[in-house]
Amino acid sequence: MVTPLKLALGLAVAALVACGEAERVGEAQPESPTAEVADVSTPPAAAAALTALPPDVPDGVTLERIAEGEAIFLGDGLCYVCHGVDGAGERGVGADLTDDVWWHSDGSHPSIARQVASGVGADRVRNALGAAMPPLGGSDIDAGQVEAVAAYVWSLRLR
Repeated sequence: MVTPLKLALGLAVAALVACGEAERVGEAQPESPTAEVADVSTPPAAAAALTALPPDVPDGVTLERIAEGEAIFLGDGLCYVCHGVDGAGERGVGADLTDDVWWHSDGSHPSIARQVASGVGADRVRNALGAAMPPLGGSDIDAGQVEAVAAYVWSLRLR
């Protein structure tokens, strides 16, 4: 459920996204950057679901858990506001979660879960706006939901 506080947080971040210039430190930027502002009033549609997993899948990662995590990522978890509906990051705010570059973890399922739970403090921020990631992304998801989001984020590089 999107509460007034979540809506206000999402709209504030979306406004900041519209002003962002750089996606990553040191990357060349287009001459006329454009940023899509995330609409947090209605959660976005989910991407096509995975139909199979590789043989070396981490413990706790299943197709069902990934689907659950995607719903949370695109809904009450508010992850999409900064990381985009496809996980590729909103310009100047959230990191791209679909590639093999991990700024604050090693990209493993357990480290992604720890990162979601603890956030990214202002002293470690690497985005153009200097915006920190609050613990749980500023949402009120529980530990089980954090694990599901971590499974989904882990799976993004498979798509």
